[in-house]
Amino acid sequence: MKKIKLTVFILFCFNVLLSQNTKPIPIFHDRSVTYPLSKNMNYVTPLVINEEVVKEVYNNRPDSLTIKLPSPDGYKILDLNRINIYTEDYTIYTSSEKKYKSNSIFYAAKLQGRDSSFACVSITDSTFNTYIMGDNEGWIYGPINNKLHGVWHELDVRDSIGFTCNILKRNEEHTNYNVSNSYTTDTIDGIKTITLYLESDYDIYQKFKKVEDVIKFIENIFAQTYMIYKQERINIKINRFKIWDTPSGYSEDGTFALFQFSRKQNQETLPETFGQLLSIRGGMGVAWISDPCDLSIYRTSYCGLDLNTELFPNYSWNTMVMSHELGHNFGSHHTHACFWNGNNTAIDGCWFVEQIYDKKCPEVEVTPDTKGTIMSYCHINPKVGINYKWGFGQQPGDLIRKKVKEAECIKYKSIPINCNEVDSSYTTLKIEISKNNYFEDFNYQIKQKDKILIEYNPKIKKLSLDTSFCFKGDSCITLTIQHKAKPPYKNKIDFKILQGKEILYEISNVYVINETVQICIKKPGKISYSIPETYIEINKTEKNKNWILYNLLGIEVSRGFGEFKNDNTIGIFTSGIYILRIDNSYTKKIYIN
Repeated sequence: MKKIKLTVFILFCFNVLLSQNTKPIPIFHDRSVTYPLSKNMNYVTPLVINEEVVKEVYNNRPDSLTIKLPSPDGYKILDLNRINIYTEDYTIYTSSEKKYKSNSIFYAAKLQGRDSSFACVSITDSTFNTYIMGDNEGWIYGPINNKLHGVWHELDVRDSIGFTCNILKRNEEHTNYNVSNSYTTDTIDGIKTITLYLESDYDIYQKFKKVEDVIKFIENIFAQTYMIYKQERINIKINRFKIWDTPSGYSEDGTFALFQFSRKQNQETLPETFGQLLSIRGGMGVAWISDPCDLSIYRTSYCGLDLNTELFPNYSWNTMVMSHELGHNFGSHHTHACFWNGNNTAIDGCWFVEQIYDKKCPEVEVTPDTKGTIMSYCHINPKVGINYKWGFGQQPGDLIRKKVKEAECIKYKSIPINCNEVDSSYTTLKIEISKNNYFEDFNYQIKQKDKILIEYNPKIKKLSLDTSFCFKGDSCITLTIQHKAKPPYKNKIDFKILQGKEILYEISNVYVINETVQICIKKPGKISYSIPETYIEINKTEKNKNWILYNLLGIEVSRGFGEFKNDNTIGIFTSGIYILRIDNSYTKKIYIN
C-alpha cells in the first residue's frame, strides 16, 4: 500500500469549512461598559473580555489565528502566529528557592493593512495583553483590575521626559565600526539565539504581592522587546528568570545597583549572553557598551521600569528602556553620539551630541526626515518622537546584527524541532518508522535545495527511528528512500511523513523500494473563526449520513456513518467548539459539553 499527498488536505478542508464565516475571533465583547474608573484613568476605555473565546484559545493553543480588538479609532484586526519567548530548558525561580513555570502563551502579531505595525500578544486563561507598535499605532491592551480589561494609547501615559540613560565608562572604548552594509544573523543551516538572565528586584514583588503577577508583568514587557528584536532578525529569549521575594540588598540608585549586579555576574561567570536587573524605581536605564562575547561584568544592564498608575504598567516606556539598554550591551551607542556614519559623527540631533572620542563632532539639526529610533532620545523632542516602525534604524541595527554574526561564542544551531523558535513560515514534520530489527538494508534522505535536512543511513551515525524536524513551508522537499529485503525476508518497512496528523507520504508492508519523490507543503493557513450566537444541541442528530468531526485546528478527530451522537462510540472529547462536516456537502459548528 502506498500513498503520496502533494498538498496539505487540511488547508483545503478549512477553506471549505470556513468559506461562509471568516470573521476574526472577538477577544472582547462589543457591548458598552459603564464601570466607573478613577480620575487618573480617564484616558482608559474599559473592555469586558470574552472569557469563553479566550479560554478556547488558551486551551487549544492554535499555531495561528486572527483576532479582533476594539479601540477608540476603530477595530484592530491582528494576524497571530505562536512563538516561544523562553528557551527550551528555561528556569523561573525565587530568592527563597521556589520554582515556577510560565502560564502564558505568546503570539507574534501583525496588524492587517499596516505592514509596519506589529505586536506580541500574551494570553492566559483569563487575561489578554498586547501593545501594538509601529506606524503611529501605540495602542495598549491589558487588565486594569480583577474585573475589567482596558485599551489606552501610549501618548496618554508616556512620561519619559525625565529619562536618563547612563553609559558606564570602561578602560578602553570600542572601535567605530563601518556598518555601511546590511547583515543577517541566520543562515540556511540554522540560527543564533541570544539568551537572557533577568533579575526582578524585591520592590517589584512588594508591589505585586504575588510571584505569578511579577512573572506576567515582566513577561509582557519582554514579549514586546522580543518582537522589536525579531523585526531586526535577532532571536532573543529568556533562559533564567529570578524573582527576589526577599530583600536583595541592591542599592536604591540604579547606577550603583548595576555595579553590584555586574560584579555578581562576573564572579559567577554569566552563562547567558546578557544579564539585566529590573526594578520599578523608574526613570533611568544604565548599561555597559559591550558585545555578546565580552567579559561577564560588561554584559549587564539595569532598567528602572515604570508602573505609571497604581493599576497597570506603562508598556510603552518599559519596552523602550529594556530594548534600549540591551542595545548598548550589543555594542550600540546613542544615535546622538559621535560614533556613526564612518566618520565619528551623530545620526540625529534629537539631543545634544554625545562625545565619544577626543575630537568633537558637530551638532546635528532636526529635520522633517529625522527618524526617532530605539537608541535615540527623540522621545524628548515632541516634533519627532520614537516610532517602533523604524526599529533601531539602519546603522545601529546593522551594528547589532554584525556583532551577533561575528560572535564566535554563540554557535549557529540547526533549525530546532520547535518551529516556534524560528518564525511562522516554518512547520514541523514528523517521520515514523516501523519497529524492526533489520534496518541495515534501509536508508532515506530528505533534502531542500541541495541541503540535507535529515537522513538515516547505517553507515553513518544513526538518528532515532522516529524523529521530527523543522521545515520551511511554502516550498518542497525531496525524499530519497531505499530498501531491499534479504532472506529471511522479515524486514519489511512501514514509513510515514506527517504534518500534524495529516499523512503526506506513506508506505506500508514494503520489502523493496528505491525512489525519489518531491513533496510540496504549504505553510499552515491562518484559522479564523467566530463563536456562533447559539449552539447546536448535540441531541439533534444527523441520520443516514457520512460525517467527519474536526477540531478548530482542522485536525480530524472522528468520523462515521449514521447518527452523530456524543458518546463513547465516536470518542471522548474535551468540552468546546467543533466543526461537523455532513455527507461531504455542508458543515456546521457544534458545541460539545
